[in-house]
Amino acid sequence: MPQDEHSDHSEHGAPAKHSEHPARTASELYRHGLQLLLDKNMTDWVALCDDHAVFEFPFAPDGYPQRLEGRAAIAAYLEDYPDHIDLQAIPSLEIHQTGTPETIVVEMRATGRIVATGAPYEMAYIAVVTVIHDRITHYRDYWNPLAVPTSMSDAKSPLPQAPDGALMPHPDTTPPGHETAPDPATTPPGRDTFLVTGATGTTGSRLVPRLLALGHTVRAAGRRAPDLPGTEPLAFDWHDPATHDAALRETAGLYLIPPIAAPDPAAVMLPFLARARTAGVRRVVLLSSSAIPAGGPGVGQVHAALPDLFEEWVVLRPSWFMQNFTGNHVHAQAVRTHGTLTTATGTGRVGFIDAEDIAAVAAHALTDSPLPGHDLVLTGPEALTYDDIATTLTELTGRPVRHRPVTRDQLRDHLATAMPTEFATLLANLDHDLAHGAGSHLTDTVERVTGHPPLNFRTHAKRWWHDNRPRRGA
Repeated sequence: MPQDEHSDHSEHGAPAKHSEHPARTASELYRHGLQLLLDKNMTDWVALCDDHAVFEFPFAPDGYPQRLEGRAAIAAYLEDYPDHIDLQAIPSLEIHQTGTPETIVVEMRATGRIVATGAPYEMAYIAVVTVIHDRITHYRDYWNPLAVPTSMSDAKSPLPQAPDGALMPHPDTTPPGHETAPDPATTPPGRDTFLVTGATGTTGSRLVPRLLALGHTVRAAGRRAPDLPGTEPLAFDWHDPATHDAALRETAGLYLIPPIAAPDPAAVMLPFLARARTAGVRRVVLLSSSAIPAGGPGVGQVHAALPDLFEEWVVLRPSWFMQNFTGNHVHAQAVRTHGTLTTATGTGRVGFIDAEDIAAVAAHALTDSPLPGHDLVLTGPEALTYDDIATTLTELTGRPVRHRPVTRDQLRDHLATAMPTEFATLLANLDHDLAHGAGSHLTDTVERVTGHPPLNFRTHAKRWWHDNRPRRGA
């Protein structure tokens, strides 16, 4: 199955040690931290740090710390941050996964204003961040002190840099009083409001923090209004037109996940898209599948209709998700419960893709000008068989996993016990096509659009196993 978008549940299993929440990857925790900074929530940001965390600033000027040890020291360093820098947006953010799952390299640009003078603030950063057991254990921030005077030309004295775009006051500076912050319910000029359907799903949950970090307003939609920090929660049902007007009000762009298991999604999506055009929506990004071209079955009919409805439209056609083996998909459940992968793919190869890479492309598709393209086929860096997947999972987890091949008809009958027969037939036919080479083609779209190569399956699975393997005392 190409996608597993519609679950309202977490992708992760057992909670990580020292956390009441399911374990997050380093990139997920970092993005969450950015939102806390934008919310001026320093208490919760500091709580993301391990008790013995080490922060380093190799380029800190004389008179300012180059190293902080322990959460208490970090808290003291950041205590007055919102009184001096009003961080308002992260216009660009790229997170690169290193060969170690716990460590990421972050490139980003932050903008805002200096509270004391009202002057604009802008700074670029490179940081190396390590996250273990859902806590930041090491943070090395390569900020450039030579750039501070340019950003603070109206300030009386330079300010030392703190992690995550936080500038701290000069020791001799008297902290000014609090000024009125912008109303978070109002989208500032130059920022857009985006509707994200399936906001708690596999790609939606990864797209939302990217849009928030870029400074946009996110209307997070689900059958039950999702409670996602920093978003406008919205109850949305494809089959209930009464929920559609609120979704489209003053909305610039849409990220659309087709309705669950609908053999004819066009029947409900096209009337909504017509209303969206009338409401003034400028751009639509549709999640489809690499296996379904424009005019093909199901969502392919929606794809074919977009050029006549909108000037700005993008269809993302990813290959099968890596999360199908590590999330809540039927394959992942079967691996955990029975150690089997049942498919009709035979020895066909597939360019499996990580949902993080799909979300990264989706963020560009919604916000870039000009558009990165109209029909974007997304794959990972390698084409693997299901036997390859089973072997990798066995090696990483130490638990036997095997691929169990069946015929197309056998798969259809098996799936039909849990979904409409028409949809089961569609999925079985897609597997049959994979067996004959339909999924083996690889593209460079992820790297071309985002600037970074797509993640390979072994790294994805290793990261997942590190975050979810049973831990002593957990």
